[in-house]
Amino acid sequence: MNDHIYCDDFGTIAVTGPIVRFELMVHSLTEKDSEGKPKSVVQQQIIMPIDGFLRAASRIQASVQDLEKKGIISRAPPKDAAKRS
Repeated sequence: MNDHIYCDDFGTIAVTGPIVRFELMVHSLTEKDSEGKPKSVVQQQIIMPIDGFLRAASRIQASVQDLEKKGIISRAPPKDAAKRS
């Protein structure tokens, strides 16, 4: 395996029948938003069957939970949690 694809984020995720398409976004080196920050632009698109997408989503969630258990990441409380207390 020699090809690597980098992305900063996912863009639009669209489901059409049994197919899921989602955009891989990168921060542009040349395009800026109104605040002068790099704009996110579509780099590539992944197209896969919905069952494959669901398996991938489950694996990603398991990885996130593993990172939390190891203390590598922690989730911030919801922004409105302070209002509930």
